[in-house]
Amino acid sequence: MSRKTRHAESAEPVALGFHDDIKKIAKKNLAFREAVCTGAFSELVVMSISPMGELGQETHDNADEILFIIEGKGELILNGQTQAANKHDAIFVSAGEIHDLRNTGHDEMKLVAVYSPPPSGRDTTIHKTGAKAAEEQLRHAWEQ
Repeated sequence: MSRKTRHAESAEPVALGFHDDIKKIAKKNLAFREAVCTGAFSELVVMSISPMGELGQETHDNADEILFIIEGKGELILNGQTQAANKHDAIFVSAGEIHDLRNTGHDEMKLVAVYSPPPSGRDTTIHKTGAKAAEEQLRHAWEQ
């Protein structure tokens, strides 16, 4: 597994390369969100959403997001429309679209996400439900 990074002049980590079984990494992941590899133009992330948890309603003003559901089932809310989201689904969220993903199952929902460009933390708006989801996820992880 190669997760080496170097620091560019801007002190942002830039991936030198990555090659591994991302499904295996996602299934083992217990963190709400963990960056696996960050490059100059995209970021690879694994996520775990607890039963009845959610991403939290959010928008990424300057980044597209692609979500791949590895395990679990839930519902996607994209621009106010709700639809089923299941194992093996790929979800493309364009920059600026309001979205949320809820775990409606009894087990952890495991995801792989790609952000392009990588989020800087300044262009993501997480609404109140997102903050609550993050708190619940942290509490769930602590209880494990």
